[in-house]
Parts: sequence; structure tokens; C-alpha cells
Amino acid sequence: MMFLNSPEGLEWKDHKPVMRGLDDLEMQVFYSISQSNDEILHDQASCFYKYEQDEIGVETFNTPTAAYSAYPNKMILNGKVVNKKALANTVNTVMLNQGRKAIIKAKENVEESIEKINQEVEKQLEK
Repeated sequence: MMFLNSPEGLEWKDHKPVMRGLDDLEMQVFYSISQSNDEILHDQASCFYKYEQDEIGVETFNTPTAAYSAYPNKMILNGKVVNKKALANTVNTVMLNQGRKAIIKAKENVEESIEKINQEVEKQLEK
């Protein structure tokens, strides 16, 4: 579970979707992790996503992976299936972190916009 719990030293290398029709989409993720003894471990994980689309539409042709769930229902790490509860907890943690980052970014954008407006108002008042 080192991969799920300690992202320090983790470097994403590549990913590759493997689509098998209406079966689960497999997203193969390639990564390396720096070990404490300066050894670098290269490995792969696979996340599986359920097919969820009822009808094939334009979006499916443009973005075929859009037909699948946004959340993995299964993960294989180091050749072992990750416990569903551990996977769910990890997905929840990732989603919360992404949500926090999005809120922080939105707040920064609003503050920056307010500052620009204030500067423009001050310029207009000086005229």
C-alpha cells in the first residue's frame, strides 16, 4: 500500500488506457518510487472503470473514455487486488484534496480580480 499512502518520492511515468468494448476500462499507470536506500522502484498499477453509458453518442466518439465511470471500482497494485475499502478511502482523499485545491485556486482568482478592479477604480478616481 506504499503507493496509496506515501506519494513522496513518487514519479508518474506514463499511462495507457486499455479498452475492451463494454468491459471495464483498464488504465495502466507506470511510475517509479525513490526508496530510502536511494534505490528506484519502477512499477505499474492498473485501475478499472465500469462502462456506464446507455447509448453511444458523439461524445463517445470524441472521447471514448467518457463512457466509463469517473471512479475506479478495482485496482491492482504489485499484482494484488487492492482492498475495496482502502481504494474507496484513497479515492475519497484524492477527491477532497482536488476539491480543496480547486477552492483555493478559485479564491486566489477572485482575490486577484478584486485587486485588479480596485487598481482600475483608483486610476479612474485619480483622473
